[in-house]
Amino acid sequence: MHRPINILDLRDSPWVDGPGRTVLQTAESLDSERFKLIVGGFCGDDVNANIYLSDASQRGLDTCAIVEQAAFDLNVVRQLMATIEELDIDMLHTHDFRSNLAGLYCAWRKQIPIVSTCHGWIANNFKRSVYKSVDIRLLRRFDRVITVSELMKRQLLAEGVQAQNIDVVVNALVINDYQPNHDDRRFRSELGIADDCVLLLNIGRLSLEKGQALLLEAYAEINRTNSNTRLAFVGIGPEESSLRTLTAELGLQDRILFAGYQSDMLAVYNSADLVIQSSFTEGMPNVILESLLMETPVVATDVGGTGEVFVHNVSGTLIDAHSKQQLVDGVADYLADPDRHLAMARRGRQTIAEKFDHDSRVKKFEAIYSSLMSGRVG
Repeated sequence: MHRPINILDLRDSPWVDGPGRTVLQTAESLDSERFKLIVGGFCGDDVNANIYLSDASQRGLDTCAIVEQAAFDLNVVRQLMATIEELDIDMLHTHDFRSNLAGLYCAWRKQIPIVSTCHGWIANNFKRSVYKSVDIRLLRRFDRVITVSELMKRQLLAEGVQAQNIDVVVNALVINDYQPNHDDRRFRSELGIADDCVLLLNIGRLSLEKGQALLLEAYAEINRTNSNTRLAFVGIGPEESSLRTLTAELGLQDRILFAGYQSDMLAVYNSADLVIQSSFTEGMPNVILESLLMETPVVATDVGGTGEVFVHNVSGTLIDAHSKQQLVDGVADYLADPDRHLAMARRGRQTIAEKFDHDSRVKKFEAIYSSLMSGRVG
């Protein structure tokens, strides 16, 4: 009898962010008679601090913790080699620079196939720019590379990754998990925001590439003529301190809220009036997929795969990145006619349900895994 293909899926990030949720949902949905996906992650000595692995365990998935003492700990390679042996791993699936680097070496040593999913790169300083450059060079050596948008595929082709080794598999959501209920005002209540106040949200890592400082400057202008609004940042990250400082400098302490990491995102979307993506770079933004499924209007910078999610002025508003004025104008347009934007968001839900269906994504992954393992497992 043929046994399932054992796949070790390895991520750097300890968070259940958009890519993380997508990986876990895929792991739950794979045909268990054909595939067994073990969820792996890098973590410190306190394995329980890794929220991603904890979430995977709660879902009943097998997990594997790779303990590291530093960002590039050689012991990671030794652990990964031992794990491949002990768990009889047939294939590696990696997602980030460090997992790509360690995974590629171990896959070569063990002579097993390796696939990487590219969710996008954060290159907002010299070190990260170097990481991105090295990572792209590594991807040329992978058996298969999955991109989350057509734009990213074109970028990799330009960097020398072979076309036959690239598959586009867009992010997707379990549609039935996202049922709007705008009577649910729990998140708004927790923040102390009245129902008649317009709640604007920016959701994601607080980091330079997300353009949140520019959004704060734009909001300062919006607030001058629309005082019955609040802007909440949902997420954590390295820029939180500087964003709080900028908030104070702009005199917006009573208008800006830092809500931190939120586990119940459905409650967040239900309380929101408008989601604003101010990013300078994205892969395929799950936040936009989720917002539209929850029928929450969006104003989003046209970066990465965002323009592949919806059509401007049909299901949402696309604006140029790095433009404070377009952020101001996009929000002002919503405030002038929220019903029109709500109607666009409802059309957006239909688009997401048709184009970004979870089951279709799982089938594509199963086909990729099967093709890479053809004739290897029996």
